Amino acid sequence: MERQWLNFFTSEMLSRMELVRLVEVLPTMKHTALVVEMRNGMGSSECLYRPEKGVSLTLDVRIPKPQELYRDVAYHRVDQVIGWGVSVPVVPLTLEGIGKGVLRPYYMDVKRMEVYHFTRDRLMRDADFWIRAAVLDYVCGVVDRTANDVLVIDGNPWLVDSGLSFVDGLEFVCHHSQIRDTLRGIQIGDTISSELAELKNESLSPRLTKLIRADSMAWLIKRTSRILEAQTVL
Repeated sequence: MERQWLNFFTSEMLSRMELVRLVEVLPTMKHTALVVEMRNGMGSSECLYRPEKGVSLTLDVRIPKPQELYRDVAYHRVDQVIGWGVSVPVVPLTLEGIGKGVLRPYYMDVKRMEVYHFTRDRLMRDADFWIRAAVLDYVCGVVDRTANDVLVIDGNPWLVDSGLSFVDGLEFVCHHSQIRDTLRGIQIGDTISSELAELKNESLSPRLTKLIRADSMAWLIKRTSRILEAQTVL
């Protein structure tokens, strides 16, 4: 799944992306999303489009609407820079007649993690994924990560909806982070440490400049340094 969707959502393919048809409208109290069929050089596929004008509620005063859409994109780009591949691709896109928003894959046959699955013993069975997810959530300042934000696709977990992120600080007074809370204190290991060391201004700035503020990026670097010093999930 990862290679297929990463290819479909490359910059080259995005430049050739066009809307084929609107498939379905998915309204909720928080936002309205659209299932759309998109076509590019790889063919056509159904995707989930979240337009700016569909965001109806500000879920956290630290993240005014519609910034959560683009912070979700920034989270995925940090994931790409570091090469972990724990998050579902999401990209900014403007659809004619609809407006600005973000696009990601849409999955028909998908399960969500159950709350009772979030135990240390269970997550440590797939430690490579979950420790990276916990570390990335801290580095990117995610303040809301629940079971609803984990999709199980073909038996593998993937993170979605990471828009409540990139808040300021080294500690988050108001947060709900099930993965971090479950794995807090677990050693991150030499491999993850060396991969984290790749998060530097020169590698991040070209990817994040239009998505988050410069001070938010500075906090990302500070949190990276802190977790590298601690060598544990924070």
